[in-house]
Amino acid sequence: MATQAFEVLRGTTTIAASGTTATITESTDYTLPTGGDSTNCFIKINNTRLTGMGDTVSGGVQNVKEFTVRIDNPGNIATSINFIRSGTPGFACRVTWEILCYVGASGGNNEMIVRDVGLLTGSNVTSLTSAAVTGIAADGDVAVIITSQSAAANTNVDWHAALWTADWDAVNDKATFARQGGTPVSPTNMWVSYAVLEFTGSNWSGVDRVSWTAEATTWAPGNNNNSTHSHGVTIADLAKAAVLQVQYDTDNDDTPLQDSGDAAILTSTTVFTYWNRNLAGIRTKVAWLVQNTQASGTARNLKCQHLQYTDDTSSAPGERVFTQNFSTDPDTGTGATLVAPLGETSCSGSCSGDGAGPGIPMGSIDIRLTGTNEVTFTESFSNQERRIGLEIIEWPEDEAAAGGRIMSSLVGGGGLVSHGGIAGSRGGLVA
Repeated sequence: MATQAFEVLRGTTTIAASGTTATITESTDYTLPTGGDSTNCFIKINNTRLTGMGDTVSGGVQNVKEFTVRIDNPGNIATSINFIRSGTPGFACRVTWEILCYVGASGGNNEMIVRDVGLLTGSNVTSLTSAAVTGIAADGDVAVIITSQSAAANTNVDWHAALWTADWDAVNDKATFARQGGTPVSPTNMWVSYAVLEFTGSNWSGVDRVSWTAEATTWAPGNNNNSTHSHGVTIADLAKAAVLQVQYDTDNDDTPLQDSGDAAILTSTTVFTYWNRNLAGIRTKVAWLVQNTQASGTARNLKCQHLQYTDDTSSAPGERVFTQNFSTDPDTGTGATLVAPLGETSCSGSCSGDGAGPGIPMGSIDIRLTGTNEVTFTESFSNQERRIGLEIIEWPEDEAAAGGRIMSSLVGGGGLVSHGGIAGSRGGLVA
């Protein structure tokens, strides 16, 4: 008999116009499965820039410190989570979030362990490194997810201050983070929160980190021109290759809108397709992939949809909410109605926006699954066109309970660069 292996919680909240912090509380704003804590659950901001959305009322140009948001206490997920920005501009800032929990059997075939969560900070730095992470059994099964990123820059042209990519240092067992670009106009602190995930179950065939900077063409309003990158990863089944996250950084300082993000999705077993608006400068795209081999006739298997949207809407300042039927509407990829419940499905996205700016936070778009075939996007400032990449992951069920379940669900849905370069067992037991 199939049993649930993953639980997904989601929500959206706002930092008040007069404040810098919003707190969500366990059992009130979200309810973890029984036994849920920072070893099996993690929270991320679900946004194309991995940060806050911005002004919920008037939109318009905003400073980096006013809309970028960090998760201040990711290890406190069993009690409460704080979202913090550095400025108090007099407008509320929306934050959309998603929590992923492994609820299957300890040692189960689809097991995922959260090895570490944390928050790193520095002043005008271009690299950050975590403390050594303990308990890693196989470096080739590790993914480093950016769960939030922000900067205190008091400027509307230095978005590069809050754009990071992640890597795994397999020699020292540390998560590392890099950004490009120069020092912002106003000296600033920068923050990155993260989760180190190890996919320990036997159904997972390993994690790959794909990184590239080359760009061949650009899209423009009215077309959907794109480029492809041969990723070099051996993929047996496109639907069972889950893109956990696309990360992004840029060396352009100041940061035009068109340099503040690219859209990218996995479109075949051999390539990523990506959309960028500008060829000047260097933009790094990093994608983290995990593959699952389960081919059960009794349990639901992993399925990832890789979709892209062309949106040339240009509207007045102010929060814009728009929905897409992903089973019928994608411009790239073939969508399908979810088989898994919303409470066992997660998503992530990336975005390329038009325009030189200043105009941030255009391109910082919140993403929520709101139906079995519907995704809702929300943005603060929408007077430039955009291309959006979307990855939807229906997490697998376990074929049968392997020993006792570690928790039970209480709530419903609400080229080749192998990371670290080393993939091998350390011979240690999985904790």
